Amino acid sequence: MDEGKFIVLEGIDGSGTSTQGPLLVKYLFEKLKKNVPVLSREPTELSSYGRELRRRLEGRLLPGEEVIHDPVYWVSLFFNDRKWHVDNVITPSLKIGLQVISDRYKLSTIAYQSAQGASMDDLIKIHDRLPVPDLTLLLDVSAEIALTRRGRDQHRTQEYFESLETQRKVRNQYLLAAQQLSSSEKIVIIDASKSIEDIAKAIQQEVNKLYGYK
Repeated sequence: MDEGKFIVLEGIDGSGTSTQGPLLVKYLFEKLKKNVPVLSREPTELSSYGRELRRRLEGRLLPGEEVIHDPVYWVSLFFNDRKWHVDNVITPSLKIGLQVISDRYKLSTIAYQSAQGASMDDLIKIHDRLPVPDLTLLLDVSAEIALTRRGRDQHRTQEYFESLETQRKVRNQYLLAAQQLSSSEKIVIIDASKSIEDIAKAIQQEVNKLYGYK
């Protein structure tokens, strides 16, 4: 049995990863009968690290907890949640031939925490032992467009990293990280300023290349 493919969707908040993930799953599911895509996300909210991340991102602190700005602390939470994700979801699924589509993975930590001030080289290095995606699709869009999209959701409140200034920094770090990793990983930048349909088509074209689909 062949191992499945590991595909990651990345981008700043409002870039469209949460929209495109289900569309890619539908595309793969309908493409071939043997395809069984698994859609996952980070933070997982399935590990204790992921649950703390989700609370801190949304500002839901427990009694006695304080807001923490130290990038080292954030890296520790994201990395340990990611290890749980790899060990319990990604690797087992790939081993039995499933396709794993993850909404965010290591490029998020490299971009967001380097924007906080952590060393990009160090962030890349700590991920050396984790699985490398077969394809990472970086949905690139300006922070201004992403902010407008997030604002359309009336039930959404701004999360920890979602200020316009921070998102501008993160976008720059995403592009820098993609360039730095381009010699060792398959990372494709997708113009995410376009319509949902056009972005989906661009993603499908890259996935077709990965699988050899016509």
